[in-house]
Amino acid sequence: MQWGKYWNGLNFYSVTNTNYVTLPPTNGVVSVAAGIGQALALMTNGTVKAWGITNDIGNSVPPNLSNVTTIACGWHHNVAISNGFVIAWGDNNYGQLNVPTGLSNVIAISASANHTLALLTNGTVVGWGLSTNGGTNIPWAFQMLSPSPLGRPTAWPS
Repeated sequence: MQWGKYWNGLNFYSVTNTNYVTLPPTNGVVSVAAGIGQALALMTNGTVKAWGITNDIGNSVPPNLSNVTTIACGWHHNVAISNGFVIAWGDNNYGQLNVPTGLSNVIAISASANHTLALLTNGTVVGWGLSTNGGTNIPWAFQMLSPSPLGRPTAWPS
C-alpha cells in the first residue's frame, strides 16, 4: 500500500488520500524501491514491475529484463542487477545510465539522486554519474583491497 498525495501515478505528502497499485499477490513481491516520482517492485520470478512518472523514466522496464536479483531507484533513473550485470534506464542527464563497459560480477547496487554505486564480488566499489559532492569518487580502500570472508576489507590503509 502507498499513501500520500496522488501525483504522477505515485502518492506524496498527504496521508488523507490512499491509492493502490495493482500488483500480483504480496507473496510475489521480493522487494520495492522508490525514486522521486517512480517506484519498482521486484517479483519472485525475477521480473520487475514499475509505476509512477511516465515521461523520461517511463512506468515500464526495459524489454526482456529478467533474472533480476536487486533493484534501486535514483531521482529519475532506475537500476537492476540481472545475471551479475547492471541494467539502467530512465533519465541520463548526468551520465547515470552510463554503466561502465565490462562491469560484471555485481552483487549489490545503490542509486542516489544522479549517480549509482555497485559492489562487486571481489569487494570493489564502482561509481558513475554526477559527482558534484564526490559521490562517485570511491575511496582507495574500496578499490584496492580484497574482501575478507565477511565481505569487508582485511586491512585499512593508514
